[in-house]
Order: sequence, then structure tokens, then C-alpha cells
Amino acid sequence: MAAPTLHAFGAIAASTGADVTVTLPTVSNNDITLIGVVVRDVNDTITMPAGWSQIATVDRGTSARYWLFGRRWLTGDPTTVLIDKSTTTGDTYAIGISYSGCITTETAWEVVGTPSTTTSDPSVFTGITPLTDDSLIVCFCGGEDNNNASIITTGTDPAGYTEHYDEAIAGTDGCVTFSEGAQTTKAATGNVSVNWNVAIPVGAGGVVIALKPGATTTNQTMTATASVVTATMTRINTFARTLTATASVVTATMAQAIVFGRTLTATASVVTATLTTVTTFGRTLTATASVVTATLSAVFTPGSAFRRMGLWGHSDGPMGKHHDDL
Repeated sequence: MAAPTLHAFGAIAASTGADVTVTLPTVSNNDITLIGVVVRDVNDTITMPAGWSQIATVDRGTSARYWLFGRRWLTGDPTTVLIDKSTTTGDTYAIGISYSGCITTETAWEVVGTPSTTTSDPSVFTGITPLTDDSLIVCFCGGEDNNNASIITTGTDPAGYTEHYDEAIAGTDGCVTFSEGAQTTKAATGNVSVNWNVAIPVGAGGVVIALKPGATTTNQTMTATASVVTATMTRINTFARTLTATASVVTATMAQAIVFGRTLTATASVVTATLTTVTTFGRTLTATASVVTATLSAVFTPGSAFRRMGLWGHSDGPMGKHHDDL
């Protein structure tokens, strides 16, 4: 696995109390998108479009309320997001950020820390302990002024972060920041410190979260020999995969959602050999000697350079059929 990575950081949207519309930064299918919001009062609720989840919220006394929202962005989803407030008061600031390489089969923000507020510089947020190696640690921090130009974010593991800062002069000013750093081995992050390059922006609030990495590999090989009953290889996303099962194979199966090079070979008394995928660019299934069933299926196999091969047979010997998808 590899830790998720920053895809893009957006531009701040601001108002003196009206709803704001956030234009998402560059985003790709299955990216995790986060939106940080600061409102300079505490009597608002926010209604987000369908698909968005509130990850955290916290009040700084009666002065400001902070929110962090997230969702998995899929191809065709809107690239603008209305921050629908329940009132028309309170200076409002919001910005989006996108991360690639997160887990696609479950909620990506695997650990969420305790949100907090502060009037100190640096602004220190409670650390977390991720549950998965190669997690990406993300710190959202908003502020109630525009008296800075940047931040420096540090912790224990990771020790350093990559920081993103934007501000607006709407109303009495505000800013929104994100910082991220990758872990190799899951470990306590320690408290995360956001050091303002000038001074605390009146007050600040935020939270630390861990984004879980996706199950991605570049090479994967599985070999099963001698009286194989079942040989199975499954992967969410990979680029080169080989499954080989020989000698009295009962079942050899390779399944994949997205892949670029795949091979399944099953020989000697094969009962079932199956290679399935949704999208692929190069695929081979070979089943020989007393083949009962060999199946290769694909929903999408584009272009004349891409081939589907299948073998169907009986217990008294293989029979073959071959065609190209052009």
C-alpha cells in the first residue's frame, strides 16, 4: 500500500452571512474531498447536498463555529457545493481540498480526533492514533482573521506536514487551512501544532483525522499446485497480476474491478477456471486438460488491441472458441 496523496487545494469562498458556493479543486473518481467551514457566530446549522457527511464541528464560545465535511467524489458528481446556512448572519468562509489513493470500499476517514478551539499561537490540536499503516494524517484549521500568509504544521509522526492556506477579506476577515503528512507505520501522531506565521487570527478551531489508504499493488502473483481445490485472487486495483493453478484444479478464480494486465492459467483436470473484470486492458485465461468450464468475461474491453479469450469444454477433452472484441 501507499499513503493517500494530495490531489488539489481549492480557493476560498466567503460572504458576510449569505450562503456560499464552494468550487471544488481538481478532483478525480474516488477522490476524498473535504470542505472546511468557518462562520463567525454560533447560531447557524448547515445543510449540505446529498452525499456529504459532517465529520466534525466545534464552537469557540459564542464567537465562531467550525465544521469539517467530507465525501467520496465519483465521476459525474457536481464540482460546486452549496453551503446552505440556516441564517443570513455571521461572516462565512469555506474551502475544499481533494485527496487521491484512499480506500474505496469503506469510509475513508478511519479515525477522527477531538475537535477543539484556541486563542493561542501555535494552535495545538489533539493527536490521534491511526488504525492502518500508510495513513495520511490531515489537520483542518480555520481562523477568524486574515492577518497571516502561511502556517507551519508539525507533530510527532509525521514530524512535518505540507500546508495549504487561503484567506478572505469579507466581513471582518477569515482564513481556512489544511495540512497533511503521511505515516509509514501506524503510530500516535502526537498533538498537531499549527504555527501562524504572524499571530493567532483572533481565534482558531479544527480537528485531526486519518485517511485510510486504498488496497493498491503494482505486481501480484499467486501460484497453487498439486491437488488444488480452490485458488482465488481478488484485488480492488492493480496493474500486473498472475494466478497459476495446476494439477487437479477444482476452481481457479481471478476477480478485479480495474486492472491493466492479468493472466489466469489452470491446467490438468480443470473443473472451473474463471477470470472476471469490469474494466481491463489486457487479459488472458488459459485452461487445458479435461476442462469442464473456463470463463473469461468483461463488461468493458475497449479497442481492437484488447482481446477476450474463452474456453468451454467437456470432461472428455477441451473444446475452444476464440473471438476478438473490436
